Formats: sequence, structure tokens, C-alpha cells
Amino acid sequence: MRLRLFPVGPDGVGVPAILDQFPAQVPGHGSRRLFDDCSEQDAFMIEEVDDTFFIVDADGLESARVNGQPTRLSALLPGDRVCFANHEFIVSYERLSQTPPRPELFQKYRQYLDPGVAN
Repeated sequence: MRLRLFPVGPDGVGVPAILDQFPAQVPGHGSRRLFDDCSEQDAFMIEEVDDTFFIVDADGLESARVNGQPTRLSALLPGDRVCFANHEFIVSYERLSQTPPRPELFQKYRQYLDPGVAN
């Protein structure tokens, strides 16, 4: 599974950053760096668990936002908007296998995005 982060800016949606090795640190280092104007202290980890991606705010300052909400830990689902520092991205998954995702998997993690949803 790959995670694609499409940058959103004044000119629309740009070329995606593709993450395919996890855990992945954002903004990243060297040639894999997503953006340069973020301090080393603003570190976020992206983990893959059961074909779902999660963002973990490594510094604990809730400086990452998912769909406008500050977060320390959140699922990243396709179509979500995630912000690191002053950079906004749209989340997309790229499945590397022919096996479709299990529908119950999305229901399981939906509770984290919408606490009003019953299991």
C-alpha cells in the first residue's frame, strides 16, 4: 500500500508525494523531504496498520491538523485534508494488490473521525 499526499495551494492540487516505506517521518529528510520551511521539531510519523494509515504527532504539540482539527493521533482516510505547518495535502491511497479493502475496516476506524457514529 502507498500513501499519496497531494499538495493543495493557490494554484490547485500539485504533484503528489508518494510514501511507500513505513513508518515514514514527515517532513522527511534529504531528497525525501516534502517541504523545507518546517523545523526539525515539527516531526510527524505516518504508520500503516491493517491497510489504514495513521498520523502521529511526534512532538505532542498537536501542530498537525486532519480535516481542520488539531490531532496527536488520527486515521488518514482517502479524501482527508492533512496540514503540516503551513502545508495542506489531500490524502489518497494506492493499493498495490488486487484484493479490495474490507468494508468493516473503514467502519472500525470511522469512530475516530466522527465520534457520533455508532459501531
